[in-house]
Amino acid sequence: MQQIATNARPFQGDPHNSIALTVLAEVRSLYLDRKPQEALMAAGTLVLGREPCKSYSGWGVLTPDGPEEDQVTNGRIVVSRISQEHGILSFENGGLDRALPLCVGQNVRIWPNHACIAGAGFNWYFIVDSSSKSPNRVIDIWVRWRGW
Repeated sequence: MQQIATNARPFQGDPHNSIALTVLAEVRSLYLDRKPQEALMAAGTLVLGREPCKSYSGWGVLTPDGPEEDQVTNGRIVVSRISQEHGILSFENGGLDRALPLCVGQNVRIWPNHACIAGAGFNWYFIVDSSSKSPNRVIDIWVRWRGW
């Protein structure tokens, strides 16, 4: 997200199509009585890092699940707060009267603010081809190289 916010490279079309690293996290709890509604996910600072992004106030953005234009109209879901091992998901900029379209046990993909920091916490990368007919099917596993 930081690379997009700083225009670190030129993009054609939707810049989110160029984000290669996502973090998969499970929704653990829903807080439907809160205004705005929130959800607890099993990924926090240890997974996403603590670095902010200049383009929004959050620690990651939920990848769209449906048409991209739906997020523009209805707002995107962001990681609005984080603790060491958990994050809170909510609509960006409010959404007080809107139902959060998530359920307990659901896996969500998060675009982290900084891919290098987020990627450093994992020993393996599960590779998928998001342009294929099975965009969530793992087609390869890359072992992270450590050391300089």
